[in-house]
Amino acid sequence: MIDLIEIRPAAWKDLEAVERLKIRIFSSLPNSAMGRLPLETQLKVRLALNKATGNIPEQTMAAFDGARLVGVTSFETAENLRFPRLKDVAILSPLGLWGALRVWLVASLSYYPDQPREAYFHGIATESDYRHRGIAKRLMTAAEQQALHMGKDFAVVMVSRENTASINLMKKLGYHEVIYQRNILRTFFLGEPKFIRLEKQITPVLHTDPDFLSEMVKDERND
Repeated sequence: MIDLIEIRPAAWKDLEAVERLKIRIFSSLPNSAMGRLPLETQLKVRLALNKATGNIPEQTMAAFDGARLVGVTSFETAENLRFPRLKDVAILSPLGLWGALRVWLVASLSYYPDQPREAYFHGIATESDYRHRGIAKRLMTAAEQQALHMGKDFAVVMVSRENTASINLMKKLGYHEVIYQRNILRTFFLGEPKFIRLEKQITPVLHTDPDFLSEMVKDERND
């Protein structure tokens, strides 16, 4: 059986589904910025922060099986101010005092200062029943080309050392591990020694139609 998976940049109308998928997959992690607050509370805050911090949907690549969102990955650039500012305090109010402080702490400790030509990739998420089909690889490849189109030719990824699947994926995509100068506070609060930095130079995909991001991509299940 052959599945057709559409890989394309997200649109504003997709952001709620994108954030729901990310929350379900990542909110149970120990260093999750919003902890284990109710999904709807997290969703409200994350959607508001996306607009306040300058994130645009085109910097999220989405995989669809028909109308169903089955995978995403995102990247940040120097043009996006990902760190919540003082004027964003009202946005964080649904989290309560401790929740808002937690977001500020995690955001400040995990902040990555993007260089002008860098794209910082994060949040690779695939629905459990769609894994091992090559979707994550296609998402990353499409996202890299989107970043290249936006003038970014260098990619950076931070991956947990325990996440061997993601590390193997990155290495298959040409990423290599580099020495990373650790921060003592990040190490204490976020367990940073468990993370490694991988990076690569982004180059154009050869023999690919320029409109490939919006085409239907055949899911071969064997990669």
